[in-house]
Amino acid sequence: MAVILKGREVAESLLLEMSGKINQLKEKNVIPTMAIVRVGENPDDIAYESSITKKATAWGSHVRSWTLKDKATEEEMINLIDSLNEDNEINGVLIFQPFPATINEELIRNKLYPEKDLDGFTTESMQRIYAGKGLGY
Repeated sequence: MAVILKGREVAESLLLEMSGKINQLKEKNVIPTMAIVRVGENPDDIAYESSITKKATAWGSHVRSWTLKDKATEEEMINLIDSLNEDNEINGVLIFQPFPATINEELIRNKLYPEKDLDGFTTESMQRIYAGKGLGY
C-alpha cells in the first residue's frame, strides 16, 4: 500500500531527528552549529530560514547563514560547500533549493558530505531515507 508523504509531516520528522542530533552533540560538549545556504532573496526561503533559525536556537544550536546572489556561479557554490565540509565548527548543513540555471544541482548535491547533510539533500542521504534507514549520521 502506498503512503502519501505530506510536506509538513516530513519536515516535522526531520526537525525531530535534527533535535536528537543536537542533543547528542551537547552531551559531547560540542556547541552544535548549523549552516544554512540560500541562493537569492526568495521571500518563502527567507521565512523558512527564519523559522528554522528560531527552532534551532531554541534547541541550543548556533546557526550561521550564507546567502549567494541570484546569479551565483557553480564555482561559488562549490567553494562555499567545500569550505562548510571542512569547517569543523559546522556540524550540519541545510541547502535551500531550487538553484539558478547557472548551477548544476546534481553536482552540488554530491559535493556536500553526507555526514553534514541535515535534510536528505545528498544522493547518499536520499538513498538511506528511501531505504527506511533515516539519515543515520
